[in-house]
Amino acid sequence: MTTKIDPRKKQEVRSPQDNPIEIIERWKQSKVVNRTRQYPEGVAEDASTSLQANLTKAVQFISLIGGLVTLLFVARIGLKIIAVNPGTPFGRFVVGLTDLFLWPFSSMTETLSAPHVTMLELSSLTAVILYPFAAWSLIRLLQHIFPQHKA
Repeated sequence: MTTKIDPRKKQEVRSPQDNPIEIIERWKQSKVVNRTRQYPEGVAEDASTSLQANLTKAVQFISLIGGLVTLLFVARIGLKIIAVNPGTPFGRFVVGLTDLFLWPFSSMTETLSAPHVTMLELSSLTAVILYPFAAWSLIRLLQHIFPQHKA
Protein backbone atom coordinates (compact mmCIF):
# COMPACT_ATOMS: atom_id res chain seq x y z
CA MET A 1 0.00 0.00 0.00
CA THR A 2 1.40 3.33 -0.98
CA THR A 3 0.54 6.61 0.60
CA LYS A 4 1.30 10.07 -0.65
CA ILE A 5 1.58 13.25 1.35
CA ASP A 6 -0.06 16.27 -0.19
CA PRO A 7 2.37 19.16 0.38
CA ARG A 8 -0.43 21.72 0.51
CA LYS A 9 -2.59 19.98 3.09
CA LYS A 10 0.11 18.11 4.97
CA GLN A 11 -2.00 14.98 5.14
CA GLU A 12 -1.91 11.54 3.60
CA VAL A 13 -3.85 10.95 0.41
CA ARG A 14 -4.66 7.34 -0.36
CA SER A 15 -5.55 6.18 -3.80
CA PRO A 16 -8.71 4.05 -4.02
CA GLN A 17 -6.67 1.18 -5.43
CA ASP A 18 -4.58 1.00 -2.27
CA ASN A 19 -7.53 0.49 0.05
CA PRO A 20 -7.22 -3.07 1.45
CA ILE A 21 -10.96 -3.54 1.67
CA GLU A 22 -11.39 -2.59 -1.97
CA ILE A 23 -8.58 -4.94 -2.96
CA ILE A 24 -10.29 -7.82 -1.13
CA GLU A 25 -13.66 -6.97 -2.69
CA ARG A 26 -12.14 -6.90 -6.19
CA TRP A 27 -10.44 -10.21 -5.50
CA LYS A 28 -13.74 -11.79 -4.38
CA GLN A 29 -15.50 -10.53 -7.50
CA SER A 30 -12.79 -11.68 -9.86
CA LYS A 31 -13.50 -14.73 -11.99
CA VAL A 32 -10.05 -16.16 -11.44
CA VAL A 33 -11.17 -18.32 -8.52
CA ASN A 34 -14.21 -20.59 -8.64
CA ARG A 35 -15.71 -20.57 -5.14
CA THR A 36 -17.52 -23.92 -5.47
CA ARG A 37 -14.39 -26.02 -6.01
CA GLN A 38 -11.84 -23.79 -4.26
CA TYR A 39 -9.48 -24.31 -7.20
CA PRO A 40 -8.66 -21.99 -10.06
CA GLU A 41 -10.93 -22.51 -13.03
CA GLY A 42 -9.71 -24.97 -15.61
CA VAL A 43 -7.28 -26.85 -13.35
CA ALA A 44 -9.19 -30.14 -13.57
CA GLU A 45 -9.66 -29.79 -17.31
CA ASP A 46 -5.99 -28.91 -17.82
CA ALA A 47 -4.86 -31.92 -15.78
CA SER A 48 -7.12 -34.23 -17.78
CA THR A 49 -5.91 -32.77 -21.05
CA SER A 50 -2.31 -33.04 -19.91
CA LEU A 51 -2.84 -36.68 -18.90
CA GLN A 52 -4.40 -37.45 -22.27
CA ALA A 53 -1.50 -35.78 -24.08
CA ASN A 54 1.04 -37.73 -22.02
CA LEU A 55 -0.79 -41.02 -22.63
CA THR A 56 -0.90 -40.33 -26.36
CA LYS A 57 2.84 -39.65 -26.35
CA ALA A 58 3.47 -42.85 -24.37
CA VAL A 59 1.41 -44.92 -26.82
CA GLN A 60 3.25 -43.36 -29.77
CA PHE A 61 6.63 -44.03 -28.13
CA ILE A 62 5.79 -47.67 -27.38
CA SER A 63 4.57 -48.14 -30.96
CA LEU A 64 7.74 -46.54 -32.33
CA ILE A 65 10.09 -48.68 -30.23
CA GLY A 66 8.13 -51.86 -30.99
CA GLY A 67 8.19 -51.09 -34.71
CA LEU A 68 11.90 -50.30 -34.76
CA VAL A 69 12.81 -53.47 -32.86
CA THR A 70 10.65 -55.55 -35.20
CA LEU A 71 12.22 -53.88 -38.25
CA LEU A 72 15.70 -54.64 -36.90
CA PHE A 73 14.79 -58.31 -36.41
CA VAL A 74 13.37 -58.54 -39.93
CA ALA A 75 16.65 -57.05 -41.21
CA ARG A 76 18.60 -59.59 -39.12
CA ILE A 77 16.58 -62.48 -40.53
CA GLY A 78 17.10 -61.17 -44.06
CA LEU A 79 20.84 -60.77 -43.51
CA LYS A 80 21.14 -64.28 -42.06
CA ILE A 81 19.17 -65.78 -44.94
CA ILE A 82 21.40 -64.21 -47.57
CA ALA A 83 24.48 -65.16 -45.50
CA VAL A 84 25.90 -61.66 -45.23
CA ASN A 85 29.52 -61.32 -44.18
CA PRO A 86 29.45 -60.64 -40.40
CA GLY A 87 32.55 -58.46 -40.78
CA THR A 88 30.75 -55.73 -42.71
CA PRO A 89 29.88 -52.63 -40.68
CA PHE A 90 26.14 -52.80 -41.42
CA GLY A 91 25.98 -56.53 -40.64
CA ARG A 92 27.91 -56.02 -37.40
CA PHE A 93 25.62 -53.13 -36.42
CA VAL A 94 22.35 -54.99 -37.04
CA VAL A 95 23.48 -58.28 -35.49
CA GLY A 96 25.11 -56.54 -32.51
CA LEU A 97 22.08 -54.37 -31.79
CA THR A 98 19.59 -57.19 -32.12
CA ASP A 99 21.68 -59.52 -29.95
CA LEU A 100 20.70 -57.33 -27.01
CA PHE A 101 17.00 -57.86 -27.71
CA LEU A 102 17.45 -61.49 -28.73
CA TRP A 103 18.99 -62.50 -25.41
CA PRO A 104 15.68 -63.63 -23.78
CA PHE A 105 14.94 -65.95 -26.72
CA SER A 106 18.43 -67.23 -27.49
CA SER A 107 18.21 -70.39 -25.38
CA MET A 108 14.60 -71.19 -26.34
CA THR A 109 15.27 -72.48 -29.84
CA GLU A 110 18.08 -73.80 -31.99
CA THR A 111 19.50 -72.28 -35.16
CA LEU A 112 18.71 -74.30 -38.25
CA SER A 113 21.66 -74.50 -40.60
CA ALA A 114 23.30 -76.91 -42.94
CA PRO A 115 26.67 -76.82 -44.70
CA HIS A 116 26.65 -74.35 -47.60
CA VAL A 117 23.01 -73.47 -46.94
CA THR A 118 21.53 -70.28 -45.52
CA MET A 119 20.96 -70.02 -41.80
CA LEU A 120 17.54 -69.50 -40.18
CA GLU A 121 17.33 -68.44 -36.54
CA LEU A 122 14.08 -69.51 -34.95
CA SER A 123 14.80 -67.25 -31.99
CA SER A 124 14.70 -64.23 -34.35
CA LEU A 125 11.38 -65.40 -35.77
CA THR A 126 10.07 -65.80 -32.22
CA ALA A 127 11.22 -62.27 -31.39
CA VAL A 128 9.51 -60.88 -34.51
CA ILE A 129 6.24 -62.30 -33.21
CA LEU A 130 6.62 -61.60 -29.48
CA TYR A 131 8.00 -58.02 -29.44
CA PRO A 132 5.09 -56.51 -31.41
CA PHE A 133 2.70 -58.54 -29.24
CA ALA A 134 4.40 -57.18 -26.09
CA ALA A 135 4.12 -53.59 -27.40
CA TRP A 136 0.44 -54.12 -28.28
CA SER A 137 -0.20 -55.64 -24.83
CA LEU A 138 1.44 -52.70 -23.08
CA ILE A 139 -0.65 -50.24 -25.08
CA ARG A 140 -3.83 -52.16 -24.27
CA LEU A 141 -2.85 -52.20 -20.58
CA LEU A 142 -2.47 -48.41 -20.61
CA GLN A 143 -5.85 -48.07 -22.30
CA HIS A 144 -7.39 -50.34 -19.67
CA ILE A 145 -5.85 -48.40 -16.78
CA PHE A 146 -6.93 -45.06 -18.29
CA PRO A 147 -10.21 -45.94 -20.09
CA GLN A 148 -10.99 -42.38 -21.23
CA HIS A 149 -7.90 -42.50 -23.47
CA LYS A 150 -8.51 -43.74 -26.98
CA ALA A 151 -5.43 -44.13 -29.14
